[in-house]
Formats: sequence, C-alpha cells, structure tokens
Amino acid sequence: MKQVVEKAIESNTVRALTLWMLIGSSLLCALLYAYFVNKAIFQVVQTKHLISHNRTVSSDLNLLEQQYLGLQNTATLEKAHTLGLSETGTPLFISRKSLGKGISLRDEI
Repeated sequence: MKQVVEKAIESNTVRALTLWMLIGSSLLCALLYAYFVNKAIFQVVQTKHLISHNRTVSSDLNLLEQQYLGLQNTATLEKAHTLGLSETGTPLFISRKSLGKGISLRDEI
C-alpha cells in the first residue's frame, strides 16, 4: 500500500511538473510571437516611411537639377565678370612625377 501511495504522489508530482512546463513553454511561445509580430509591423511601417521620404528627396533632387540646368544655360562671360571672376594669365597645372617604369609590372603609373 505504501508503494502505491508513493507512486501516486510521484505521478501527481510528474503531472504537475509537466503541466507547469507546458504552461511556461506556451507563455514563452506567446511572448515570442508577440515580439516578432511587433518587429514585423515596425519594419513595415518604417519601410513605408522610408519610401515616402525617398520620393520627397527624389523630387527635391529633380527640382535642383532643373535649377542647375537653367543656371547653366545663363552662365556667360559677362555675368562672370560682374560677379568678380577674372581669367588668369597663365594657368598653373600640377603634374605627378613618374616613380619609374621598372617598378611596376603592369605600368600603372
């Protein structure tokens, strides 16, 4: 009789432990599900925001390109002189000295 009672107690303990493990794992799964759904929703909202921001920047860039092309057509030598620009007598150029052709096999320099 004593063994039957001990087995029953042990069986109830195992059942209770199993029940709590199932409850805990279910709770953990529910929390992980909520976390990942939240992350997915946040990513979708952020992507939509970035797409609309990209459209705004693209349209601003198009306006700036149009202004640049318009100003490029109006640039003249007279306008440059009125802005205080003048031509130099002798232009200065910076040249790079060759380091030697024997150093490189492919003659990159």
